[in-house]
Amino acid sequence: MILVDRLKDLPFQVPGARVMRVRDYLALDNGVRNRRVINLCHSYEYLSRGYYCSLLAAARSERVIPEADVLLDLNWKRLQKTARAEMSSQIVDALAKPGDHPTKIDVFFGRTTDKRFRDIAQRAFDQFRCPILRLHLNPTDKRILREIEAPALNQLGAEDLPAFESAIRAYLRGRVRKPTGGGNPPSALVAILYDPDAVLPPSDSDALALFVQAASDLGAKAELITAKDFHHLSEFDALLIRETTALDHHTYRFAKRARKEGIPVIDDPESILRCTNKVYLAELLRTHRIPAPRSAIFDKRRVGEIGKQFSFPSVIKVPDGCFSRGVRKVKSPEHLAEVASEMFKNSELLVIQEYVETTFDWRIGVLGGEPLFASRYFMAPGHWQIVKHEDDGKSYEEGGFETVAVEDAPADIVSTALAAARLMGDGLYGVDMKETPRGPMVIEVNDNPNIDGGVEDVVLGMDLYRRIIAHLLAKIARP
Repeated sequence: MILVDRLKDLPFQVPGARVMRVRDYLALDNGVRNRRVINLCHSYEYLSRGYYCSLLAAARSERVIPEADVLLDLNWKRLQKTARAEMSSQIVDALAKPGDHPTKIDVFFGRTTDKRFRDIAQRAFDQFRCPILRLHLNPTDKRILREIEAPALNQLGAEDLPAFESAIRAYLRGRVRKPTGGGNPPSALVAILYDPDAVLPPSDSDALALFVQAASDLGAKAELITAKDFHHLSEFDALLIRETTALDHHTYRFAKRARKEGIPVIDDPESILRCTNKVYLAELLRTHRIPAPRSAIFDKRRVGEIGKQFSFPSVIKVPDGCFSRGVRKVKSPEHLAEVASEMFKNSELLVIQEYVETTFDWRIGVLGGEPLFASRYFMAPGHWQIVKHEDDGKSYEEGGFETVAVEDAPADIVSTALAAARLMGDGLYGVDMKETPRGPMVIEVNDNPNIDGGVEDVVLGMDLYRRIIAHLLAKIARP
């Protein structure tokens, strides 16, 4: 399937491929597992329609190019700088061969029309797997590769279309190799990434100290690091992220760099991508038939339609909110329109979810696909969420908690939480569950669950921290 904003954007036919408008794809109820999807949207910016196409295709178990994490990489200036430095010398060598000196090199699915730059085109495509890449050259600078851009199809000139058509046909005929990487760390030194100034950190100072002690108990050494230590990450053998994660944030870049360096990491970049966006999560749960409150993804054009389809009150969520932020309860279709209008200023898509009233949420901690802890988080006094944020944006009030042995939690709550977490990966997750007369329901899967001293560790104590560190250490490759 080929996705375009307008059908006329693709002025030729591709045998065996179906062309669909972006808005029609976003409105589909489900996808087709393993279907190949080529996203040719006008914009790949974060939270744009193009971004969501790639995100939802992955949630629908479709093979999409470009993937959502690639789009984030393209907009990360530091990663661009590294890639430019690595390819510049190769470009200089290619320019020494007979031929003119272009100001740009267009790469279509890893191919280019100038034979001198074939290896460079493949290398660029390996790192930034986009249908169209444009390498801008600066002939007056020894760092000759000035910028790597992912232009839209409608930005190509008529003279470029035959080459693009040939490349897309070739891509759909055969398999393009995946990039490779990895490495063997020499010792067991664990970095624990945290933010000393965070108002609501996922681990308090007591828990951080216990993680450090757990590493020592297991014959390893753990050190606390912050965002400024990014360039020292390669000195460590494993990374535990104990800072609230987000895609457009240094936590995701730490996870990506760790993966590229062959360093085991919790939370891994795939888990961050899958868990931090509620649009992705809603689609993934629906695709795999995991019980959850009724939900729908909608854009501005569907507000009126959604108001008729859902009962009220309902819950509206921005895709990447956390700690109860970016979540609003709406009381009527009119209130929905009012609240959605404000929230659409920050995202082109929103999630509406059926409101399920309970006095507490279950949080089931999952590590490596197995249950780790079971806690009840009670709603904040006089509020419908477990955290009530004040208008100043800094103050907050939390409800109480109760942690029980996993075997004492309802079996269907635990089994449903495990099914949801296993869709995300084999890392550390916190699955928020509602216990309802209709059965268990998944509210969210968190890639960076709270582990606080005296809360989630009440039952297991020090063993909880040892299990997490041991899981991470077990992934370190040994010679």
